[in-house]
Amino acid sequence: MAQPQNAKASPVRTIFLVGVPLAWVVVALLHPQGDGDVYDYLNDKVGLWLGVHFAQPLLALGVATILWILVAGRTSTAATVARLAIPLWLLSFAMFDSVTGLGSGLAVHHANDLNGAEQDGAASTAEYLLDNRVTGDFSAVWFLQAAALLTAVTATALVLRSAGASRACFVAMLIGGLLVFHAGPIAAVGLVALAAAFVLADREGLFARSGGPPVAAGRQHG
Repeated sequence: MAQPQNAKASPVRTIFLVGVPLAWVVVALLHPQGDGDVYDYLNDKVGLWLGVHFAQPLLALGVATILWILVAGRTSTAATVARLAIPLWLLSFAMFDSVTGLGSGLAVHHANDLNGAEQDGAASTAEYLLDNRVTGDFSAVWFLQAAALLTAVTATALVLRSAGASRACFVAMLIGGLLVFHAGPIAAVGLVALAAAFVLADREGLFARSGGPPVAAGRQHG
């Protein structure tokens, strides 16, 4: 079997492949989580809440970029599905994160500067932004981004397996679908799995060369 042309991994690329998901691990574990009244829970954590929701879209862009590169130049049905699902996930996740995360956080921040009925009104707005059935938690947009992410990750895993990826790389990529929870320990497990899958894919020569097809394309079908 021919040696992959990129068998000697670039340190910069490795840092990117590991750094993006592991940075999101930190953000996922810092993400405030709780039940009950949104304002009572977030009023003293609003700075952290806003910081997390500013970071998540950037980290999502990083993960999406890596997935996109992994399927670049491949012509299988799975690759085509992945290329459709990746931008759909980015768009729907950004909508979810902006309204549910940033919107509710800004409403809580505003409520902290108010008193009485005005504070109650701002707190009620925060609650609505977090729980509404259009863009909130477990809403239509949430389910759309969840389905798009799971589709993108599963399709990418199938592409890699078809291209000759090891079982470890394939399974790690599938476990990466736990990112669908986007916060907390379960999401962190998914992100660690994605980091492992990305590094294994790199070592196994499954990334596209700059300006050319994937280096493994000549060995296996993608």
